[in-house]
Amino acid sequence: MRCEAESKAADEDLNLTKQIRDRMQLRYDVGETARFELIRAQTEFLNAQIASESGKLRVEQARNGLRQVVGHALPDNFSVVHEQPKVENLPLLNILLGELQAQSPELQKAKADVEASESKLSFEKNSRLPKLAFKVSQYNDPNFTDRLYGLQISIPIWDFKGGQVVKQGDVLAKITSTELTQSQLACLKAKVLASWPTKLLIAQSKLPPLNVVDMGSFHVGGCLVEISGRPIKEVVFSPGSAPAKIDPNGNYLVEQMYVQYFIPRDVKGKLPIMLWHAGGLTGVTYETTPDGREGWQNYFIRKGWKTYVSDAVERGRLG
Repeated sequence: MRCEAESKAADEDLNLTKQIRDRMQLRYDVGETARFELIRAQTEFLNAQIASESGKLRVEQARNGLRQVVGHALPDNFSVVHEQPKVENLPLLNILLGELQAQSPELQKAKADVEASESKLSFEKNSRLPKLAFKVSQYNDPNFTDRLYGLQISIPIWDFKGGQVVKQGDVLAKITSTELTQSQLACLKAKVLASWPTKLLIAQSKLPPLNVVDMGSFHVGGCLVEISGRPIKEVVFSPGSAPAKIDPNGNYLVEQMYVQYFIPRDVKGKLPIMLWHAGGLTGVTYETTPDGREGWQNYFIRKGWKTYVSDAVERGRLG
């Protein structure tokens, strides 16, 4: 696909330089430009023509190489289509938090306590504000009737009400910081971490099963080393335990490499694939991704490739 893209770009460049060459030829014929300008345009056109032919040659070489690797006959006019593997979209973390909160009685109780404390705190804050009231009274006498109308303003005792606000604020802070964020939030995090692999397993359960006819492991290389003349040491592995004698003398196999292989039932690739890890890692790198999805190992096995996963010398499972 890269070679085809490069060839397409070379063809576009060839068409552009051809137009420039033709225009310079026309200007030279009418005497508007010098001959060296025409020569330069012709040179650029020839270079673009060479690049276009080279691009077509590289595309044909890449197609022949792909035909050899696949291992079975392909039509002459086959095309390569780039397709991304379908990855199951998992719910966002906040959605999982909401689901777990709705299913957990402990979290629902903690949420209710927080809402009740917030309501009491709001009530105490509102109690600090002056209140207005319209009062009407009537006094009846045998000779006359007396009606009184008035506006009553209630001014609270600020220090007392302020103390109630502080008290409710302390209650709310205690609930949110102690009960919710420490015990309940710890429980919530544990449930989220426990459910996230479950979501991944549900998503990966939709993948086709691995169809493998053979799998195993072997060692490559290595040399036999003999150690002699070293003193026998006594080592205490834990306090109070009896000392164990360690004899370093003997024959040892070292510097070998460990390889694990998988042979799918429907082999499509002519050549096997070997997965070689980078420095500081092991072959386990190709088993899964950091977020729990399948790694390159299973991907190539599903696609029908013989897959070999290695642990380099003095790494991982080499023994």
